[in-house]
Amino acid sequence: MKFLKWTNWSIGTRLVWIGLVPVVLLFCALVPFTYMVRLAEVRAEVVERGKVVATAVAESSEYSLITGNFAELERMSKGFLKTDSSIRLIRVLDNQQREVFRIAAETPPDSSIPVAKSAILRQAPTVDDFGATGEPHVTGPMVGHASQFKPTVIGQAQVSMSAVDVLAVQKKRLYQQTAIALLALAASILIAMILSNTLKRPLATIIGAVNGIRAGRFDTDIAVTSGGEIGDLQASIKEMSISLNESKQSLERKVEERTFALEQSRNEAVKANYEKRKLIQKVNTAVEDERKSISIEIHDQLNATLIAAKLNSERIIHLAQQGPSATASSEIAARAQTIMNLTLELYENARIIVRRLRPEVLDMLGLRGAIEEMIYTYNASHPCCQFEFKENGDCSKLDGGLSITIFRLIQEGLSNVVKHANATQAYVTLKVDETTETVRLTVLDNGIGCNVSHEAEGIGLIGMKERIYPYNGTFQFDSQPGEGTKITICLPLLHERHDDPHP
Repeated sequence: MKFLKWTNWSIGTRLVWIGLVPVVLLFCALVPFTYMVRLAEVRAEVVERGKVVATAVAESSEYSLITGNFAELERMSKGFLKTDSSIRLIRVLDNQQREVFRIAAETPPDSSIPVAKSAILRQAPTVDDFGATGEPHVTGPMVGHASQFKPTVIGQAQVSMSAVDVLAVQKKRLYQQTAIALLALAASILIAMILSNTLKRPLATIIGAVNGIRAGRFDTDIAVTSGGEIGDLQASIKEMSISLNESKQSLERKVEERTFALEQSRNEAVKANYEKRKLIQKVNTAVEDERKSISIEIHDQLNATLIAAKLNSERIIHLAQQGPSATASSEIAARAQTIMNLTLELYENARIIVRRLRPEVLDMLGLRGAIEEMIYTYNASHPCCQFEFKENGDCSKLDGGLSITIFRLIQEGLSNVVKHANATQAYVTLKVDETTETVRLTVLDNGIGCNVSHEAEGIGLIGMKERIYPYNGTFQFDSQPGEGTKITICLPLLHERHDDPHP
């Protein structure tokens, strides 16, 4: 079926068919037409010959029909049968349509050829010129003129013909003509194939060159081997190949130059990015160190001062209780109590500031203990939400800076849960994977969620991303309205080695 789709044929096949189809159609139309014309001509010729023979027999049968002497007619009829093989039967009928003479050939007549008929006319009075012995009569000279005589029909001559022999001769001629036509057809096919090959070879070369150019081989060389349109096409493709090859080389040079420039820019960007991360890390470290220093100062100096004020207030109260005036003693005691309450309030505020500046629980209990203490505090202060913590791996091996970062990230994540999620359950998962050298932190809640594509990032999420950036970590925020929120953070354990652009 694929062959029947002429659109899939090759050029050579199309050229062969272009030369072959008209010749074959002409042959198929001409041979039957010639045969039918010859057959009609033969039949017409046989019918005409039958009419001629019937006329000749009728003209020769007048005397025989009148006298009953058919010897001469028989000799003539045999001569007709001998000289013309298409005559099958000669009959003579009287005016009563009775057969009075008959002579036939060995083969029967052809029923498809109509019987030729000719009337036998009586042209003059009957004179018997021959006797019974076949000798002619001798008469005297005719005196006077005979009266006029009107011809009358006295019988009919019939001749039956056959076209078999004539058709056999014509068929032989037709076979000879058909053989000659077949030879001409074979010669036409051969010439068409030769011409198609002479056109197919340069086209195959052109197609190969075009395929090479399409495959990227722009240096493909094609020779101009033909003239006319094919030669013009070969020359055009050759010029196109040279032009494309030059354009390719020029483009490759530009790409190399641009790639080199991009690599330089990339190296500079990577170096600048690395330096930016190191700077942010140093800034965060400096901030944490400063917080630690401030918390120590507050703890060592401010708290000590407040404790001293508290002790002095207690001493004032004690002295006031021993004084002579009850009113003065009461006022002294009241003022001292006020001073003591203020110092206690300042002391608690100082402890809160110290914990915010530097989580002292992280130094005392480590990262895991500090997170558990944070979870305990949130559960105690927010009984409407259940907070849970799960650790996978050993987080005690994390360095101080990474531990503080993780602690702050959890602190900010839980703060967002309390402020925005309206959740009843929250889960914190910390996984330390030494195989991949990563720390994965997950904060999950079942709160109201939000539409990430419509909600703008808050300060809390921005702060979390800023803490992750120096470590070259990843941050993923997933949330859907009514389906809660999930924050996934991945940090490298050995971030300094991975960040260094010059290992």
